[in-house]
Amino acid sequence: MRSHLRKFYKKTQEYVWKVGIVQNTLDGILAGETLNVKWVGGETPGTWWADPFILDANEHNLVLLVEEYHMTNRRGVIAQLTIDRRSMQVTRRTEVLRLDTHLSFPAIHRSADGQVFVYPESCNKGCLEVYRYDANTQRLTEPQKVCNEPLTDAIFSTLLGFPALFSTQRPAPNSMHLNVYRSAQADDGHPWHECSFSLAGSYVFPRRTARCAGQWFVHEGRLYRPAMECEVEYGHAVELQEMVVTPASDTSQPAATPDAASLPHVSFKPVRTLLSPDRQYDRGLHTFNVFGDVIVVDVKGYRYPILGRMMRKIRKFHSCGCSAKRRKPNTW
Repeated sequence: MRSHLRKFYKKTQEYVWKVGIVQNTLDGILAGETLNVKWVGGETPGTWWADPFILDANEHNLVLLVEEYHMTNRRGVIAQLTIDRRSMQVTRRTEVLRLDTHLSFPAIHRSADGQVFVYPESCNKGCLEVYRYDANTQRLTEPQKVCNEPLTDAIFSTLLGFPALFSTQRPAPNSMHLNVYRSAQADDGHPWHECSFSLAGSYVFPRRTARCAGQWFVHEGRLYRPAMECEVEYGHAVELQEMVVTPASDTSQPAATPDAASLPHVSFKPVRTLLSPDRQYDRGLHTFNVFGDVIVVDVKGYRYPILGRMMRKIRKFHSCGCSAKRRKPNTW
């Protein structure tokens, strides 16, 4: 009986996700404006979209790469969505990558010569692979293993002066440690070399805000990192952090400290925490990506909203009652 109740409770706590286009400017967001989001429509029954990254944008259409999750086999593929900016409806959907394992977080790198590379999370394979995006076929091709570790939501950047992947990894993807995997190869415009990235050290945060929530971006000359706030649960909120390289002796406002002398000292200063603005999908805001003047996010909510909230309250009440009984002194 108890096992059936656990299964039922777990079923009621399933999440679904949706993708939206933020109508605020970056200036407005950083100044504290309430998020104004138009949600993307057009999903097929039994699927949902998450982890949006912007492939292209013009005045009429947006092109996103997303995780498309299929509830039937509980596995994600990488899909390309063309969205009409007026109606916010998907006008074309193309599957660009499917593996035998789950795929998500299709992060994008644009090389100096105009090529586009995508490195989706595939930590169930125990490694990180990079693909070249073929615009003619709209497929991800030529896979190359670049890191032999189960990275979770990795972001590539050279903004600290060297080519590196910044990521958490299994078995603790929502921890306080942001690992830095530095390339053994020089940045020749194509940083992707076979198994060239290895662990160089970590930045240790005082809270569970190490996991990446999107690509770093520069605004008004300042460098920002979208971080996933997992203090409450996975994907609870996005914390925008301003990154400043600081002298090793400056500990005035560090939000993280390096555990290896080879890493530069960086201040990760929290600027703004973004929660879901949607009443139904109110369990978390998980991804924040910027491309030009376009900002995309995703939010999560219960698959069964009424039942999910009710069962969570019942379990919380029951847990509080059990705790009180355990604390009650023996009066016999």
